[in-house]
Amino acid sequence: CSALQQILWTVQLLVAAMTAIPFAAGAAKKTTRPHVILFVIDDLGWNDVSYQGAEFTTPNINKLAESGIKLGQYYVNRICSPTRSSIMAGRYAYNMGLDGPVIGNGHAYGLPLNHTTMGDAFKAGGYSTHAIGKWDLGMYNWESTPTYRGFDTFLGFYNAAEEYFTHTCSIAYHYPGTN
Repeated sequence: CSALQQILWTVQLLVAAMTAIPFAAGAAKKTTRPHVILFVIDDLGWNDVSYQGAEFTTPNINKLAESGIKLGQYYVNRICSPTRSSIMAGRYAYNMGLDGPVIGNGHAYGLPLNHTTMGDAFKAGGYSTHAIGKWDLGMYNWESTPTYRGFDTFLGFYNAAEEYFTHTCSIAYHYPGTN
């Protein structure tokens, strides 16, 4: 199974689970605010979903795209941490000092604590907030982790390049000053 197939399988599984949540929780409670689900999928190309012409099908992702809002023109950074920090804080990564390497285990920095995150903003607006997947925005102290950055819950991993099934890091980082 290729890495892309694993990612798509995982995303489809999460989509299926999330679409069942309102029914499992009891849809009797009416809400006037829309539900917001944001997918940040590293290394997903334009044609890697079937609604854009992929050779394989992604029916659950297609359903979400048809009924929601697609971010069709967004310029990402060359690696994941700067892209995620821009989306999470609504600022260019270089303005936050995060245009460098992936923020991995061993880095003593992360998304600056003085920046409001998307989780903080939604929570202040009365939303229940949950993050699933890769955080990749710092883990050197608890204040840098998702449940301190506006998310009620977090299910996933803090590091980059972690294997979904073995929960091991698949790349070795080289940090300045280390061998």
